[in-house]
Amino acid sequence: MDIPDDLESVIREIDEELKAEGVKPHQRSTHAIMKFGQRFKISIPITPVDPRAGAELYAANKYCAAIHDWYERVYANRMKVDFQAERSVAVVADGDIWEIKLPWLRGSANIIVSSELSEIQSGVKKGPVLINVTNHIVDITQARLDQFSREDLQEAANQFMSGMQVCDWLDRARKQNPLFVQASSDLSDSVRHLCAQSPNFGQSRWSSLMFVEKFMKAVILELGLGEPAYTHNLTKLRDKIREVAPKLDLSSLIADIQCSAETRYGRKLKSTREEAFAAHKASLEVVLRLKDIVTLSRAA
Repeated sequence: MDIPDDLESVIREIDEELKAEGVKPHQRSTHAIMKFGQRFKISIPITPVDPRAGAELYAANKYCAAIHDWYERVYANRMKVDFQAERSVAVVADGDIWEIKLPWLRGSANIIVSSELSEIQSGVKKGPVLINVTNHIVDITQARLDQFSREDLQEAANQFMSGMQVCDWLDRARKQNPLFVQASSDLSDSVRHLCAQSPNFGQSRWSSLMFVEKFMKAVILELGLGEPAYTHNLTKLRDKIREVAPKLDLSSLIADIQCSAETRYGRKLKSTREEAFAAHKASLEVVLRLKDIVTLSRAA
């Protein structure tokens, strides 16, 4: 099949196919390049290459560039990937609720919590990367950070470290059981509803419950304890896990998380910020206590 001069119509047609297949906007340019190559039976680079790659592949650079240019023009900011989109926790400090974005780490890091915001350094550096927790507090200013007490800084550090452990573990487990993926989304929802300009504390509490419920059900499946019961009662799920971990004690944490479905609506049951944050904080601790009884496969 000959490649037409009008590449735009071809790219539009491929983009419609990708929409129908459910490919996310930020993933479509790469998928479009692969589909383009398959359609016209040519080898086409995902990113531009230099002449040393071979004459045929180098000649296909123009198609790679045309597809990338089209997506940048049509989708613009939707092409950007937010690598921290579902990696955040909440903290209460200096009387307010704050969101802390959690970075992706590959390799070693030195993590500090400083009352001084750090200069953002670019470029490749040797040795462990330096991470200042306070740099990851969303919309923090130095003037406001100056008002944080030592206890505020320690609480931010504790939440940061708990969140990093939980999110990194869930990232490794996501291919092992789809419930771990769903649980990760519920954790993100609990933070979003807690930290929004118009917060929904009841919905945040419910999302924390859903986070722990799905995590527990995934743990039950991974431990080979049969199909988990259809229940929102965390105590019942905890009791099932106790069949292999009899000393497991989560009672005080479950008490902070467990809530009624009515909590979501806030009509009969009003939720406070303190209750929502307690549920969020306890949910992280439950996962930290349970994650080590699950063996992750190498493929996960």
